[in-house]
Amino acid sequence: MLLTGLLAGGLTWPWYGQISAWIGVVVFLLAAVFMHLVFTGGQIVPLPHVAIFIAGLQYVLAAWLSYYYPPSNLSYDTGTRLPVYLEFASFVLLAVVLGWTVALWGIRQIPIRAISASQALLVELDVLFWFGIVCQFAGRFSSLGSLGFVLQLCANLRYVGALGRMLVAGPGWLWRVLLTLILESLLATQSGMFHSLLLWCTGVFALYLYQYRPNKVTVITLSLLGFLLLPAFQQAKYNLRGKTWDTALDSPSAGLAGAANFQNAAEWLQDLGDGLVRSITWSWNADFLGDTAVRYNQGWIVNRIMETVPMTEPYAHGETLVAAVEAAVLPRFLAPNKHAAGGQEYVDRFAGMNLTGSGTSMNLGYAGEMYANFGYWGGIAGCFGYALVLGLAYRLASLWAANKPLWWVFVVYISLTALKAEEGVAEVLNWVVKASFVTAFIYFTFPALRAALSGTGSPSELNQDQALTVRPAAYRRLRAESMRAQLEAESGHPQNSLPFTEAAPAGPPFTFNHLNDPQFQSQRRVPKRPRRKPRNAGQTTDH
Repeated sequence: MLLTGLLAGGLTWPWYGQISAWIGVVVFLLAAVFMHLVFTGGQIVPLPHVAIFIAGLQYVLAAWLSYYYPPSNLSYDTGTRLPVYLEFASFVLLAVVLGWTVALWGIRQIPIRAISASQALLVELDVLFWFGIVCQFAGRFSSLGSLGFVLQLCANLRYVGALGRMLVAGPGWLWRVLLTLILESLLATQSGMFHSLLLWCTGVFALYLYQYRPNKVTVITLSLLGFLLLPAFQQAKYNLRGKTWDTALDSPSAGLAGAANFQNAAEWLQDLGDGLVRSITWSWNADFLGDTAVRYNQGWIVNRIMETVPMTEPYAHGETLVAAVEAAVLPRFLAPNKHAAGGQEYVDRFAGMNLTGSGTSMNLGYAGEMYANFGYWGGIAGCFGYALVLGLAYRLASLWAANKPLWWVFVVYISLTALKAEEGVAEVLNWVVKASFVTAFIYFTFPALRAALSGTGSPSELNQDQALTVRPAAYRRLRAESMRAQLEAESGHPQNSLPFTEAAPAGPPFTFNHLNDPQFQSQRRVPKRPRRKPRNAGQTTDH
């Protein structure tokens, strides 16, 4: 991993040496984290890696690209302050990587891949799936005011139902996941807003890596494809908005539905494919790359904050963080004046940009917000603390999910928004708290899900319907785990590892009950090989 990082940093030196050496540090970190993902993506769901990649892209890489392809609107250009900003952003990314590393240091798990799901569990997952789809359409075609956020949380349960079925190896999970993504794409092309689609594609990819552990070549290929799709996605979005948006209001035009929406979705996919070809051949024009860099670049906003605070606006000294906790925990009727989500107020205050009435959604990002509260070094320390808190919460969730893998889909459901580098602390905390409430409601309402999420007992105590299954190729490791557990029990030391299991092949499964069957153990014994007779045995040689 370190060698890959050094190699990546050295090879890209000609493109950043005249800008800032800190870019090389970031390239080293991102390459090392990527190789860590390639080798460990099957042990935990790689959400920490995704969070680091997004921060690296939005805080450093996009700002680096803007040096070679400046934006057409000069108000988005960092200009001569780019080296100063890149130094701060690189320290931020170092702090984020360190925070996640400290939180997850020492995790050693052999995860359980799948359980034989009961019919009741599959039915409850389908209830969440279809309920989420109904809420998705209800939220897009109705206006519920403040209840719209609750409806959005309920709509995302469609992913819990589809991906949960994948994690328990339930039949029909693939068409449910594809149907969910297709509906997401259709509604995204109608509104011209693609944040949810991008986030959930990332979530599906992370769960796929964990569940099926594709080989390293597949992981690298899919990751490279996703990187090449970034500019292609922007081109397809620009073309779509040019056809469907009211340019005066900078919002979707009314009345787009039916066949026109399907046609726009088809054209969007065609533009996406054309953009992928352009990315592979790198045949983009400079103006497009400049505008694309702005879309992914959170750095120009952070740079404006660094110019405004404290020269014009004093440091907030934690004010926004306290307001974030209040907004997430207290309901509106108890705190009618609590902070409203959206970021426009803070962008106006700390970045000097008035967005009122513009229809533009923009936020400080956690790096900009930490700087606005605590300054240069205090902001870097705040980013470390932010990543540390997220990492500790993730560590706790991974311990729950180690032998109850269905927890992973709820981890993704709760934490996916927290991975974005452009969101403020208030928006992230509000989403995490409200999504946790929905998860708790599901836990106490659906008995089969509750049993799958809180099941206890050793594998040998499970009945045939609950038996964990393992491929014959994994038998040796499973047997070694069983023998080690027996030795630890005899020696008085606690067991500190979990059995390794994978999805079962077709045919009767191996269960843990076989391990205690003497007849089964005798059948698995490998007979000793007969001792070979020496080549010259019984012969004499005269000298």
